[in-house]
Amino acid sequence: MDQQFMGLNTRSLLISGAIAGVAMGLLSNIPLLLCVNCLLYAWVWGGGIAAVFLYRRSEKQAVVTNTQGLVLGAAAGIVGAIIGGIAAAIFGGLSAAFSDLVVNATGNIGSTVGGLLLSSGFSILGIIRDIFIYGIIGAIGGLIATALIWKAPTAPLPPYTPPPSGPTA
Repeated sequence: MDQQFMGLNTRSLLISGAIAGVAMGLLSNIPLLLCVNCLLYAWVWGGGIAAVFLYRRSEKQAVVTNTQGLVLGAAAGIVGAIIGGIAAAIFGGLSAAFSDLVVNATGNIGSTVGGLLLSSGFSILGIIRDIFIYGIIGAIGGLIATALIWKAPTAPLPPYTPPPSGPTA
């Protein structure tokens, strides 16, 4: 039997949140692609929307409520912040190491790699900050996905019946 959290299948929630969060975290921190995040955290909004899309696709569910969309987007945001912190450490440190090698042209990569994490901007406080920011913005992205993009189907309107013709008394 599948466990439920706020009416969501826990397994599908974790899988969709993880996939969307990994994509969000990488796209938000890969050089050149991170420039898109300058548009009010566009990759983070997209990650929240993608989490709802992936959940609906895995569950074949017609309706995801607004609250469930918030939870899905927040889960993706938290995963995205953690993956993003790791990616920032890798990509930021590598670019700093490369620029140090080019500027110095000494070939002494040992000292450069030793300062990899220090020069990259990697910090636990940065990840904690991003967990809150990405969680909130991802949750709003999930809410947007449920409220505007994939609305619950409504009942069809009844067929039109013209008013009776003839004299009215």
